[in-house]
Amino acid sequence: MSIDLEIIKANNDDTLSAVIWPHPTAVSGVYALVQRVVKCLFTVPGDDAWDPTFGADLIGAVAGIPAQAVAEARKAVSAVFRKCCNDLAPTAVDPGLQDLNVEDLVYEPETGTWRITVSVETSAGTFQVPVTV
Repeated sequence: MSIDLEIIKANNDDTLSAVIWPHPTAVSGVYALVQRVVKCLFTVPGDDAWDPTFGADLIGAVAGIPAQAVAEARKAVSAVFRKCCNDLAPTAVDPGLQDLNVEDLVYEPETGTWRITVSVETSAGTFQVPVTV
């Protein structure tokens, strides 16, 4: 199963608006878990008033890494995923998060972005979530 995420707006005040497909009628199960994973990946530690330690800052992790340094980018993204797994471990979202892995990591020189396919392993199965930063 593929769950697509599209960032539809990024404001100057560092807020993002995103859409997930297929659109769930209520956010629960896998959708709730994917929502929490995406929130964790894009939250900078210290920005969440309720939990200042929450967040893994994916954008900050890959910012400034040159296109040739795919191994360095993969290492940085893997560290972000470990932080995200640790942050989400105590949550009671079902199905439970078991692991996050880098399925694919490609630098797009024409747009200056990294295209990352995140493999989200849960107790209900494995899902691929494409993310562009």
